[in-house]
Amino acid sequence: MFRSMRLLSKLFASIGTIYTIAVILLFATVADQPLGRLGYLPINPTLCALSLLSPFALRSIARGLILRSPDLALAPLLKNGLPFAGFFLIAITSLAFSALPTAHWMEGGKWIFLISYGFCISTLAAFVPSGLHFQRLFVTAAIMTLGLLLWSMIYDINYPGAFAELDARAAGFPGNANFTALVAVMVCASALNYSHGKALARNIVLFVATGAIVVTSMSRSGALNFVFLIGVFSYVRLAANGWRPREVVNVFATGSVIVLSCFAIAMIASSTGAISKQSRLYRLMNRQQVDDGSAASRLFAVKESLRLIDESPVLGHGTGFSRTMAELPHNLYLQQWVNNGIFGLVSLGLFLLASLYTFTERRYPPGQALILVTILGGAFSHNILDQRPFLILFGILLELSRQTSPAMARYASVAL
Repeated sequence: MFRSMRLLSKLFASIGTIYTIAVILLFATVADQPLGRLGYLPINPTLCALSLLSPFALRSIARGLILRSPDLALAPLLKNGLPFAGFFLIAITSLAFSALPTAHWMEGGKWIFLISYGFCISTLAAFVPSGLHFQRLFVTAAIMTLGLLLWSMIYDINYPGAFAELDARAAGFPGNANFTALVAVMVCASALNYSHGKALARNIVLFVATGAIVVTSMSRSGALNFVFLIGVFSYVRLAANGWRPREVVNVFATGSVIVLSCFAIAMIASSTGAISKQSRLYRLMNRQQVDDGSAASRLFAVKESLRLIDESPVLGHGTGFSRTMAELPHNLYLQQWVNNGIFGLVSLGLFLLASLYTFTERRYPPGQALILVTILGGAFSHNILDQRPFLILFGILLELSRQTSPAMARYASVAL
């Protein structure tokens, strides 16, 4: 009897592990988008994310009811109240300013409710971490995510138009090379081990896989964010260990391996003909003009955004209005200002500051790094709050930071 119960318990644990990894992979790789377009998802990707994340919240609530502890059931929300309050402020602002006459209500109000859906996804994702070994499971899922992203880009190179548009750079599942690079950097930042002398092999694998994705995408913003992450990682490692000579050598060696690996990947891809002669990578390796005209279009988008902000700096033009622009802003801060005025920009700033403050107070470098690369990435991407990768990573890291915080160690041990 007891043996059967143990076997059954192990079976359910295995199913739970597989389900958790599958959910993280589906949305962290942005594979939900092409699957949705191909009709393989029963509902649209946003509602699919809400549906697949809901069982984690239900599990926590059921555990709280069994133990007669409402605080335990809602701990992922109650104990992460400050950053979630900041996110909620963005969502409420977007709903409030949808009342403006120029708000974009087309496509069934999709662009009106997208940030509100994003808030719900992040709060549900906070219920995902459970069990003493979830951190290890999360790292495994992160490595698999980067592997699948890289595979999807290679597939996109070999079969142009599979994911990205036919005349655009290969981008893999996300469909946009710049966003692919940003997602890779976010995943890497979330899974790195920032402790002294630990997980060297894991860190190199994460960095090299991310570097391969960034090099293959030839995203300039992605390269900048990747270098920034290497700087953040190096600073945290050195500052935490008193800038000891041995640690300086270790960090320098890790950085050298990353740079040499990325250079080798670029050389191999260029020499084997694995990339198109029209790609940025081929032109760079052959000393040709790299810019494909995107710099001019982005500059136009910035000027147009500033013009619209000047027309209505306080209230903006209404939620979703940026979707009517000839060229999207490619900047999260400008988009918030165009749509929801100064209120949208301030609410976004408060959310990022509250999140960074929370991770800093808990001394949780992966969360700090995620927010820092998000702050920089927001200068080049307008859809960070629209897509699932950041939303799910943010919710998971918030709860992981709570569980590993010294001040919450006893509470977390009961919850687990």
